[in-house]
Amino acid sequence: MEKVDATGPQLTHWQTWHRLCALGRMPETERQVLVEFMGNRFLTVVRRLDRPEVMLRMPPPRDRAHAFEIWCALHERREGKRYKDWLLHRGDRKLGAIESGVSLLMRKVVREWVAVEFPRHPQLSLDAPLGDANFTMQSLLPAPSKDELPTEAREWLQREVPKLISEMMPLQRVCVSARAQGRVLSDPKVCAAANAGKTTLHKQYREWIHHLGETILDAFPDFSEDERLNFTLETLHQVEKAIFFDFSAEKPVSIGCKEP
Repeated sequence: MEKVDATGPQLTHWQTWHRLCALGRMPETERQVLVEFMGNRFLTVVRRLDRPEVMLRMPPPRDRAHAFEIWCALHERREGKRYKDWLLHRGDRKLGAIESGVSLLMRKVVREWVAVEFPRHPQLSLDAPLGDANFTMQSLLPAPSKDELPTEAREWLQREVPKLISEMMPLQRVCVSARAQGRVLSDPKVCAAANAGKTTLHKQYREWIHHLGETILDAFPDFSEDERLNFTLETLHQVEKAIFFDFSAEKPVSIGCKEP
């Protein structure tokens, strides 16, 4: 296991770092002293998290030091002072004040790094409503069995799928096209193609699925819950194929393609 070195840099090392603005501009020997110190403080904070999966993927000391340096460069205190200035001018301006300041900031650096590199997805109940009391995760699960669609349902699909597509908003088209390609809506390429953020895309997709469910409920009020769920999934599948593979009279709206 990697050991945390008890020794650290001198005041002159920090002053040089502050004056030259970046570790990469420092002489090799002085830079290595700060890299080891920052890397060890980073490691200490990670160990306190008690996250084995994080320890198994620890970056080398130079990357930990770089993460700290970038954080200090990008963040500001409330009064607009940079954290590099704050470190060198806090307290009695001696070595102990600087080192305690580094330890204090390193907690924030590590928390942000872990949140990005090791996201934890909260569990969601299947009965939890998604924007609407009648629309839950359970609504998106496939039914236990899939019976042959009745004739009226097949005729409705053939007649209504082109209409459903023509009434979709542009962002909803991109969402459905992305899902047809097996992409998640948080994919940077999907967001770039839509010129929208992942939150907006997820909202648009949920709204369209909810609209689809209501449309089918109005058209087939006598369907059981399982029958309606089966038919909703089948309709979604037909819409995805029509958009992505050009089964309708329109051009495909896939990621990387222009909208019709």
